[in-house]
Amino acid sequence: MSSTRFQALAEINNRQPIQVKFPEGRISDFYGSKVFSMFKMREYLTDDVYAILLDCIENGTRIDRQTADHVSAAMKEWSI
Repeated sequence: MSSTRFQALAEINNRQPIQVKFPEGRISDFYGSKVFSMFKMREYLTDDVYAILLDCIENGTRIDRQTADHVSAAMKEWSI
């Protein structure tokens, strides 16, 4: 058991850091570009589900399971 832990620690110590490439330009040019925004919701949701979700966001009403399933399916489709 402890030898597995030591092997894992040895492997971690031998890893090389990943180089991160930051986008060029101003942050405001790309900030929020990969977000399921209201515009994207309008595109991926049906009119009924969008209205229910908008009411939930603006007034704090609860959504039912079926609406939540539609929203999660739309988010999955958008993300893929």
